[in-house]
Amino acid sequence: MKEGKKTSVKKRKDGKTGESGFICSSRYMISGWVFAAVLTVFLCRALWLGGSSPVLPGLVSAGEIVKEVTVPALRGQIYDRSGVLLVGNSYKYSLKCNGIQYLYSETGVEELYLLLCKYGCGDKFSSSEELGSFLESGKTVTLCEDTPMSMIAYIKNERPAGLSVEKTCERTFYDGGCASHILGHTGKIQESSVEYYSELGYPMDATVGVDGAEAAFEQYLHGTDGKMRVTYDSVGNTISAEIITEPSAGSDIYLTIDIELQRTAYETLKSKAEEIGSEGGAMVASDVSNGEVLVCSSYPSYTAEQYKNEYSLLQQDTSSPLFNRAVSGRYAPGSVMKLSTAVAALEEGVIKPEDTITDLGRYDYYEDKGYSPVCWLYGKNGTTHGEINVRQAIMHSCNYFFFEVGRLTGINAMNEWSLKLGLGEFSGIELPEASAVLAGPADRLKRSDYWGEGETLAAAIGQSDNLFTPAQLCSFISVLAEDGTKYAEHLLLSVFAQTGEAVYVYEPKILKSTEISESTLNAVRGGMYDAAHTGTIGAVFSGKNYEIAGKTGTAQISEDNSNALFAAYAPFDSPEISVVCVLENGTDGFNAAYPAEALLTAYFERAK
Repeated sequence: MKEGKKTSVKKRKDGKTGESGFICSSRYMISGWVFAAVLTVFLCRALWLGGSSPVLPGLVSAGEIVKEVTVPALRGQIYDRSGVLLVGNSYKYSLKCNGIQYLYSETGVEELYLLLCKYGCGDKFSSSEELGSFLESGKTVTLCEDTPMSMIAYIKNERPAGLSVEKTCERTFYDGGCASHILGHTGKIQESSVEYYSELGYPMDATVGVDGAEAAFEQYLHGTDGKMRVTYDSVGNTISAEIITEPSAGSDIYLTIDIELQRTAYETLKSKAEEIGSEGGAMVASDVSNGEVLVCSSYPSYTAEQYKNEYSLLQQDTSSPLFNRAVSGRYAPGSVMKLSTAVAALEEGVIKPEDTITDLGRYDYYEDKGYSPVCWLYGKNGTTHGEINVRQAIMHSCNYFFFEVGRLTGINAMNEWSLKLGLGEFSGIELPEASAVLAGPADRLKRSDYWGEGETLAAAIGQSDNLFTPAQLCSFISVLAEDGTKYAEHLLLSVFAQTGEAVYVYEPKILKSTEISESTLNAVRGGMYDAAHTGTIGAVFSGKNYEIAGKTGTAQISEDNSNALFAAYAPFDSPEISVVCVLENGTDGFNAAYPAEALLTAYFERAK
């Protein structure tokens, strides 16, 4: 036998087979190698499942698996400017089941079904047969998403095979849907963001902010995940768990939003939209002295429950409730643009505050080219505004006056001043914002298109290609109220760690400061004051304990439809707040004044 062994070893090296001793011994060796290979695969699999945790002999029983798992950090909470909780955390207990052992038992599924019914977890299944079909995937499945405490206690005490309770944390929203577009939501890392979060060290199954404030301020809200070593038995039951590193909760953030004003804005916006048959709208209000956004409302909206359970329906809804009109909706400003045109004409010396122009109704300067636009009053009843100055032209919103000063000023000078006033640029708000379109040759050139001279007339009154978001228009009104200073519109007020330490406190950021003469400001603001105190708008704001400067806008979007806009700041003598309201298909600008009035009234009543 010894000779045989020697021969077999030698012949193994030589690659020969021929002696019975070799055959016998090689079978043992092959069996041993197969066993070793299987053991190696098993160990590698266990190591893979366990991450960086070694499977050490003597510490883990046969069939047990050790995994190093991530312990997600508790997300920071979101509050409004006064400390009202808007988004918090709540715990959820899900009943999990590895159904393999139940499926291979004659009575296993039936007994599991009776157990679920006994402890109030069987609502998901109408019969044991349905439960059995659910378990057939062979994967760990969720039997109940809100497990009763009686079932949790049973599992803790009896440790039934294959059943476990998973404790998870989910976001809870307290805004009732009036601030959904601002607050946003959390979810798994999207494919487009994998590289970004990977570089930050996030595990790929991490929960992150996917839109709104949840995404914009992810760096503060997320916290630092911990690590835990978990030992499972062969069927996936947890045997033990050991914390390696404790998770560190994210910081709490405070927004500039006043949730009570936000709620008022949304409710009145919704009410007026339903009354006049508007398909949607938006309202933005901010502190003119620092850019703090007090209200950022988009209608229609949705609740957190609808987002969770009816997302596909929200996507299919033709009214686009998921669309944030306040920062992503782009609208022609209509006559609100006349404020910028007036500043440009006055500052360029084209006109003086006292100069007058006679409204002839039909503007015939380009008549030989077949273009003769008319003033709205002339088109309505054939009359004109007569001889008026710039303040009166703003009050009456005289198209003819602005056709003339727009042509004399020229599109390039008009646009230079629009930009100086912050109109045509981003507002600075931290949410994804649509870019503005400032009508003129520069924009047309981007599209390889031609700009005709006569188009300057339409641009001067806020038509043509001009498109701005409500947030951008609100910033523009603040610039007029603040003597030419543009602050970045912003939502983040402060950030506090769980220890109470201030992590971040926002400092107002001036984006630009434009020198505007006092005479120009007096003329433009005076026209806004008169516009808000006469006619239909005067009736809306009569009897209030505050005075405003405002301007309506009616932007035609088709032959029969127009968007309604209203822009204002208040108080007139000492500005505090600016507001812009847009109602799609709102017919006339004064309709947009009603929601703005409700907001301003609520603001000043609370300021008493």
